[in-house]
Amino acid sequence: MFAKFKQMRELQKNLQEERIAVEKEGVHLVMDGSFELRELKLNPELSVEDHERVLKELWGEARKKIQETLLLKMGGFGL
Repeated sequence: MFAKFKQMRELQKNLQEERIAVEKEGVHLVMDGSFELRELKLNPELSVEDHERVLKELWGEARKKIQETLLLKMGGFGL
């Protein structure tokens, strides 16, 4: 049981280090496995409205990719 706990702690650490990068219309976003925003680069040529639209789309895309990655990695633990 201790070995399983140790594996879970290692998995948690690895997931926090996971990074997903997405880009659209010159806007770049990087999210980590804890769903924290790590990088954001805006496109100076876009309007505020366009930035709002693109950021919402990128946030959803990054979140979905992180969730898929987490599920794949946790699958080996029978969760």
